[in-house]
Amino acid sequence: MDQAIIDNIVKECIAKWGRDSRTERFEELVNLWLDKVHDGDKNIYLKLLKNFRYYSKKNENDYASFIINNIIKVDKDIEETIVIPLLKPEEGMSGAYKILRSIQVVGGLRAEVCPINLLNFEQKYDIDLIKNIIIVDDISGTGRTLEKSLKYMKESYPSFFHNKMVYVSCLVISEVAKSHIQLIKDIHFWQYDITKKAFDNGHIFSENEVESTKDKIKIYEKMLSTQKDESDIFGFENSELLIAFSDDTPNNTLLSFWKENNGWKPIFPRARRRQKPGWAKSNKTNIKLNISMMQN
Repeated sequence: MDQAIIDNIVKECIAKWGRDSRTERFEELVNLWLDKVHDGDKNIYLKLLKNFRYYSKKNENDYASFIINNIIKVDKDIEETIVIPLLKPEEGMSGAYKILRSIQVVGGLRAEVCPINLLNFEQKYDIDLIKNIIIVDDISGTGRTLEKSLKYMKESYPSFFHNKMVYVSCLVISEVAKSHIQLIKDIHFWQYDITKKAFDNGHIFSENEVESTKDKIKIYEKMLSTQKDESDIFGFENSELLIAFSDDTPNNTLLSFWKENNGWKPIFPRARRRQKPGWAKSNKTNIKLNISMMQN
């Protein structure tokens, strides 16, 4: 393939995204990435790249302004509103926390308005004085994780949902996730950015070419897969997304863009994660459950 074609697409991407720590060596990364692609398939990957969405810190701050503007519409002086991260049943920091921090900084909000320890907040303040709960996250690829997390939050912190207006929003969601989220009762959804699946008919590839194109990409995805059942190909639960953030890449994105395996050099690798320590593999809840089952 003509190097000039590759260089032009790279320039288009940088013009859209800007330069930061993840894109400063983008020309080099793209060429290393394409080295493992057959010449006949490089044009497919370049089409995918042209439609890729990279969210820089500036994009996150723009989204924070969107949230602040929407809060002001329901609570002009932000006197009866708090903004909280989407909390998942599993412990650990998620993309929701960086979004919350951007909202706090951009909106000039005090820390009390953006609590992360809901139990402590409930003990310290009168929750009945809060009328609006804004729950934020960075991405929803299928909607199922968001629904599961909301269920967990309602069960764990019911007072935050009792007699409250609950608003949920993500920096970016898929069309599939939006359809799923809109079925969740008792929440209001603030849509910011929405994306399609990479292989939706007519999105990037025409209806006549989409199946054959997907079959070609599937060969690379299977090569990169580390799941025995290959359930991770095309992204988590077949999300088929083309998304990366300034600090990480969601597993909803095609493996081809973030997975390091068999010498493949991705352009937006996911942050490296160490193995789960032994003490975390056998938590107290699981131990108690196993004992209870043995006694029964």
